[in-house]
Amino acid sequence: MSSDKLQIESNAQTLRRSLKHQAKSFSEFWRRFRRNRAAVLGLSIVIAFSSIAILAPVISPYNPFDIHIQDFTQVYLPPDNLHPMGTDQFGRDVLSRIIWGARVSLMVGLAAAAISAVVGMTLGAVAGYYAGRVDNAIMRFVDMFLTIPTFFLILTIVAIFGGSLRNVMLVIGLTIWPSTARLMRAEFLSFREKEFVQAARSIGAGDRHIMFKEIAPNAIFPAIVNGSLQVISNSYRIGIEFSRLRRSE
Repeated sequence: MSSDKLQIESNAQTLRRSLKHQAKSFSEFWRRFRRNRAAVLGLSIVIAFSSIAILAPVISPYNPFDIHIQDFTQVYLPPDNLHPMGTDQFGRDVLSRIIWGARVSLMVGLAAAAISAVVGMTLGAVAGYYAGRVDNAIMRFVDMFLTIPTFFLILTIVAIFGGSLRNVMLVIGLTIWPSTARLMRAEFLSFREKEFVQAARSIGAGDRHIMFKEIAPNAIFPAIVNGSLQVISNSYRIGIEFSRLRRSE
C-alpha cells in the first residue's frame, strides 16, 4: 500500500514538474516575442488581413461577381469615390475582388501550412526522438525530397489529378514540410535527454506518451512561428502556382 502511495506521489510530482516546465517555456517564448517589434508588427498585419478576409461579405462594397459587360461606361473605370481601385474589363469592382480573393488566399495558406505541419512535425519528431539510424534514414529522405524540382512536381500532380485549387493546396503543402521537419528534429534532439523526459521514462511512460505529451508541447513553439510564416508565404504563392497549373493543363 505504501509503495502505491509513493508511486502516486512520484507521478504527481512528475506531472507538476512537466506542467511547470511547459508554462515556463511558453512564458519565455511570449516574452521574447513581445520584445521583437518586427514580430509584433507582422502579427498585427496577419490579424488585420485575416479579419478583412473573414469579414469580406460585410465590408465588401460590391458583389465581386457582378458583371457589367453590356454597360461600357462601367468598364475600366479609374479610381473614384464609388470604386476606390477602379473596375476591370468586365466592370467588376477591383477592391471587392481583392477583399474576396483574400479569403481564397488565406484558405490555401492555412490548408498548405496544416499539411506541412502534420507531415513535417511527425517525421521530425520521430527522427529527433529515436535518433541513430531512424534519424539518418528520415533526414536522407528529407534531403532527397529537397532535390525534386517543384515545377516538375506540379506537372506530375496536374497530369494525374488535373488543375484545381485543391491540387494547389496539396502541391504547396507537400513541398514545404522539410523545413518544419528539420525544426522539430532539432527541438526533439535537445529535449530528449532533459530531466522531465527521464522522469517520464522512469515511471514507465511509453514512447508515444513521451513524444506527444511531454516533448511536443515544449518543442512546438518554433514550428508555430514557422507555420505562421508559411501561411503568409503560401497566400502569396497561391496566384503564381495556380496560374502555373492552369497554363500546364
